[in-house]
Amino acid sequence: MGRAKLPLSLGRIHQEQNDLDEALAYSRQPEQIRQEQGPMNFLGVLQTSICIGAVLWLRKDLDLALEYYHRTLISEQLSN
Repeated sequence: MGRAKLPLSLGRIHQEQNDLDEALAYSRQPEQIRQEQGPMNFLGVLQTSICIGAVLWLRKDLDLALEYYHRTLISEQLSN
């Protein structure tokens, strides 16, 4: 499992446990890894944004969740 995929998996587990602060912290780690080590593959970037958006949505931080979802949608459209 890649270095960026493990935090996303851990974030999903915390999300299922309704520990949304911890889920968000883990879901943001791939962004930090990408900043430190350069770009990840495109699908990994999209998956990271979707996971963060999902946790923010569950936390009722809807404006920020929309921002992540819009960022993902725009990135996806630019890649086509």
